[in-house]
Amino acid sequence: MPGQDLTITQGIGLWSSGQRYREGEKVLLFLYPVSKLGLTSCVGGTLGRSAVDRSGWVLLTAQHTAAFGRDSVLGGKSRARFGDFALAVRHAGEEEWASTARLFLLRLSLAAGILVSVAVIARAGGPKCIAGRSYFDPTMTGQPLTWPLGQITYYTDQGDLSPILRNASANSFVAGAFGVWTSVPTAALAATNAGSLAEDVSGVNVIVNGDGTISMPTDTQSTATGTPVGIVYDYDGSVTGAFLGSGAGGSSQCFFNAVFGGNDNYGSLAAYQHALIVINGQCAQQASQLNDVEYRLVRVIGAVLGLGWSQLNLNVQTGSPYPGSDDYAGFPVMHFTDAWICVLITLCYPNPYQLSMDDMAAVARLYPDTAQNQSSFPGKQIFSGAAARIHGSVYFTDAHGNRKQPMQGVNVVARWIDPVTRLPSRRYAASSVSGFSFRGNGGNPITGFDDSIGDDLAEWGSTESSVEGFFDLAGLQPPSSGAQYQLTVEGIDPHWSAGVGPYSPGPVAPSGAAQLVTVTVSPGSDVQQDILMMSSAQPLRQAASSWTSPLPLPSGGDWAGSLASYADVD
Repeated sequence: MPGQDLTITQGIGLWSSGQRYREGEKVLLFLYPVSKLGLTSCVGGTLGRSAVDRSGWVLLTAQHTAAFGRDSVLGGKSRARFGDFALAVRHAGEEEWASTARLFLLRLSLAAGILVSVAVIARAGGPKCIAGRSYFDPTMTGQPLTWPLGQITYYTDQGDLSPILRNASANSFVAGAFGVWTSVPTAALAATNAGSLAEDVSGVNVIVNGDGTISMPTDTQSTATGTPVGIVYDYDGSVTGAFLGSGAGGSSQCFFNAVFGGNDNYGSLAAYQHALIVINGQCAQQASQLNDVEYRLVRVIGAVLGLGWSQLNLNVQTGSPYPGSDDYAGFPVMHFTDAWICVLITLCYPNPYQLSMDDMAAVARLYPDTAQNQSSFPGKQIFSGAAARIHGSVYFTDAHGNRKQPMQGVNVVARWIDPVTRLPSRRYAASSVSGFSFRGNGGNPITGFDDSIGDDLAEWGSTESSVEGFFDLAGLQPPSSGAQYQLTVEGIDPHWSAGVGPYSPGPVAPSGAAQLVTVTVSPGSDVQQDILMMSSAQPLRQAASSWTSPLPLPSGGDWAGSLASYADVD
């Protein structure tokens, strides 16, 4: 009912992996029925959640557009009236055609649709989390959260994952997924299976108590820093259903819930201290399913390591222009989302969990192999010597083309220029979003300075002017000793990359345009190259005003003003 309070309880791992909310914007949620633990989540993760604009229209993502392609009202549209959207969902649940989209829409038609005034917090386009000035030690402000010394110690469930992945095979399966990341030659990263958890984690020992609290094995809880990363083999999907909502662990939900989890404990020195990963055994019943599960496990592990989402070679998903082999090779594993048709996943990506140069650069920036730690990682290459770096800031410009305020949320892409064809490569490329470590939301006296669960917004991100609009493309690995890279800028796609970048509730379009920039680098070089956005927006002239002495608004008619610099109030 309008004005009614709604309380949603979900696992902390979902909060850390992106299902976040704060006051300020309306969203439409489709929720699984509450589980036996009293927990729920959006059907299909972020796909069960739609933004609602000021006029009450439901905004459709690219995935929704594809799913409703057959609908006579919504087909091909980017937004819909609430009533039309609800009717389309109901009709989809009655259709007989079978596909992943059909199963998702059927689940939507059975779920509770709730309009809530909140907004999703998005922060990525670089490291997943950046330490702020509250909670963390002051010396850690602006530093990305990582696992100490690059050493990941994990413990696996005592039970089997599925009839075809008994415990030993499941352990090898998990080790292979970790190995995708630890094999990056310039990343000082190691993952060790230190043994088993103390039990077979299942629906039997993950329960809700009479007082509403949740009981689960102590070595899987967020406080279990002695078992830093717990891997749960959810044989029958009951643990998945307990955490995500009733029915979420079923075989029809594997596109969304084959693997989930995230970091749920971190220390004041910007170090992750615990994470939990749950693998749904209902999604590993046949050999043909294992590629999909491994792909999703590699992506969840990437997030647990501290990687954010990335945008590069979007034509792999949009189909325009038609992607070639180099487009696929350069497409990051850590992209934001997948299309409905990606079942099996190899229908969309020939080598779904083969890291691109963008992925390898991102993990090596978090865990660089250095002269100081190389003895602990024999066979690795020193990051700063084996790869090149281009860094700088993106700026607004004034009417004369002079740099002004740094610009946030612009995707900066570096592509190797093939010396034979003189064309920018689709394979050897990397990206970084400007301002990725700058605080995305500092709050203000009107909305407050805490998030929806009472945490200080200053806990995350730096407010140092040096990182506002800053991008970092360290990790470029040209196929020859000396090479040229082309720098371009692009907006963050609101459909395919909605979780990329420092903005919340969603990405913004860049202002102005930048000329193509060519930078010459070689392994070991470190080049600063700023980017000026020409013909960008100009501030309006206005009289001085402040929070304590504001200008009066006119009594009628139109009025306009300019936003001041970050953290200013007026």
